[in-house]
Amino acid sequence: MKSHDLELFRCVGITRVPASWRARPWAALLALLLLAAAALPRAQAQPLPAAGPYYGVGIEGFGSDEALSFGSLTKTNEFGSATAIVGTNPRPFVSLTVQSSDASLGAHDTSAFGQLGYYVRVGGPAGVQVPVWVTASGNITYSDSNANLNGSLKITRQFFSTPLVDEQMCHHSLFCGTNFRDSFALNQKEFLFESGAQYYVSLVAQATAMTNGGGSGHATVFLDPYFEIAPTFVNAGAFSLEFSPGIVQSPVPEPATLSMWLMALGLSGAAGLRRRRRP
Repeated sequence: MKSHDLELFRCVGITRVPASWRARPWAALLALLLLAAAALPRAQAQPLPAAGPYYGVGIEGFGSDEALSFGSLTKTNEFGSATAIVGTNPRPFVSLTVQSSDASLGAHDTSAFGQLGYYVRVGGPAGVQVPVWVTASGNITYSDSNANLNGSLKITRQFFSTPLVDEQMCHHSLFCGTNFRDSFALNQKEFLFESGAQYYVSLVAQATAMTNGGGSGHATVFLDPYFEIAPTFVNAGAFSLEFSPGIVQSPVPEPATLSMWLMALGLSGAAGLRRRRRP
């Protein structure tokens, strides 16, 4: 190995060069290049934009209140009440409740509107079609003829116009059913997300209760989406889900599942106690 090759190694902090490297200078140069590449900082994906809520409540003729931060809004008087809540924990949700008063006070509306927008991305090797399960639980309840409501979940890839996910809750005027209660459920429906791409999640709901000159009205809306990389995907371990800052995606265990966990915890604790009591 030539003297200038030795000086090159000393410049990067290698003072003792193995004999095998001296015999094969090209192999030594390749090793040097690999070391230099490993020392370079890895490119990090840019943080996703923050989530943005917007929601409001109002009673006809008595004004309205609006908010641009997470939390709840409530408006109540003798004509009715309206409550809107937009939050991120234990996962993103929009919840609305409206109630109109007795019709003897005159015809009027109470209404609530909630919208939550945030971003999601599949992190990992770029350009891979990754199957993601999207579960969107939700429900609506309403009075017979004195309520109007709707809700939707849309997911659109950045710079694309057609939504990847477009799920609509039924509208009261669009045959919601006869029991005045309907479910909005998207149970582990699979969608392909391209890793590295940015997607915008839009969660929108609106509820209005009316007196209409006869009887009171009520309506409630609840929407709650959850994302999970399909565990059946062979390379699932190489990818992860990234969300806007503050967005939490912890699954909420069903009551039966929670009971089983508590029972198992109690049994394991009792078994450990018996082992400690043995001589």
